Amino acid sequence: MNHNAQPMDRYRGDGTCPQGGEVAAYLADEMSASDRSVFEAHRAQCPACTRELEQVRRTMGILKTLRPADESRDLAPVILARLEQESTQWHRMSTFRILSMAAVFLLLVGGGLGFFAWRGTSPESGPSMIQHQLAARVEALDWLCRTQAPDGSWNTETWGGDKQFHIALSSLAVLALLGPEPVIARRETAVREAVRYLVAQQNATGEFGPSFDSAPYNHGIATLALLRAFHVLQDESFKPSLDRALAVIRDRQLPEGGWGYWGDAGQEPNLSVTLWQVEALKLAVSLGWDEVRPHVRQGVLWVASVGNDRGGFGYRRADDSPVEPQTLTAMGATAVLNVPGQALEPSRRDMILTRVHEAALQSVGTRDYYLAYFLTTAMQKMQDPSSVDQLAMIRHSLVRDQVLLGAEKGSWTPDARWGSVGGRVYSTALASMSLE
Repeated sequence: MNHNAQPMDRYRGDGTCPQGGEVAAYLADEMSASDRSVFEAHRAQCPACTRELEQVRRTMGILKTLRPADESRDLAPVILARLEQESTQWHRMSTFRILSMAAVFLLLVGGGLGFFAWRGTSPESGPSMIQHQLAARVEALDWLCRTQAPDGSWNTETWGGDKQFHIALSSLAVLALLGPEPVIARRETAVREAVRYLVAQQNATGEFGPSFDSAPYNHGIATLALLRAFHVLQDESFKPSLDRALAVIRDRQLPEGGWGYWGDAGQEPNLSVTLWQVEALKLAVSLGWDEVRPHVRQGVLWVASVGNDRGGFGYRRADDSPVEPQTLTAMGATAVLNVPGQALEPSRRDMILTRVHEAALQSVGTRDYYLAYFLTTAMQKMQDPSSVDQLAMIRHSLVRDQVLLGAEKGSWTPDARWGSVGGRVYSTALASMSLE
């Protein structure tokens, strides 16, 4: 082993260390005592190898949840018989579903059983994948709590975000803290402090944050976060703030039914801005603001109008994709699914489900927390058993990428798409919400 590489020469272009390949031998206890001692000394000074070691350890924990394989049993006849038995159903399975099943099968069988064969042991009972996801969320929420600023916000400049979006980013943190699990005292305190901060940022016209073209992101996400807090905390004190915020969304709705950027850029609706306003209004209706119901209907109908005949969605019109079509598809699906009183035709719903699953498969290997959030949100709204495989793949990738050591333990690095705008608060909030 060569442990004499200088720091300037050590790392590859992707930030990994050539000696990271020795992690497996180290964990398998296949090194000599002297090599083991040298590697431990190297690892103590190498963040890349430390990170690799923790990722492999976590993967081992996940793989230990697999049931032991019966090595005496020939699985090929069983699989072929099952395919024959279900052959009448295969014509209903599109390519994305078959590829998804193959990907998960190779991950668990090819990687899992091969890994344990190399280890010389069989899988043992241990924490399930769900437990790993829950643990990752707990670490993320702890990071958000301990990084909240004294004024109740999350300082975007400290964490690498664009200060124009400090309202939206602090609001994403609130949404993450108000997940499906019970809100413990520490998180409730953080949410209440954040709510006070957000309400204080509302101007006389009811708008949150500074006035600029992209301000509807701040306003829509802040309104959604306050509505969620209103529901969870059962606190009527900031209802007047919500009344004003919802009035702004109603007033800003364009004749076509969607929402666009404010100012001179806001003359045409787009899906990216519309999504956050629609989600806020949908939640408001469920909490008793019946006066916004017609605006929800108009907004959802506009989103449906930018859908194509294959189940996808465009930015301003069908097949208009200045940003990733996968993200637009996931956003459109999130907006139109499960809207009270606006049921989709089954065939239309099936097409959207197909496109969302395809987008999930195409996202494998990418680092886009915005896309991951909307994909997982859409699939959860569909409540379709066929989404399980895709959700598992996305969430496995998220758990794998979480920071495990150091001051930023529990967060996600902002080196993914939109990271320069959102920073670490953005990546951590969205990744943790994708694990809900």
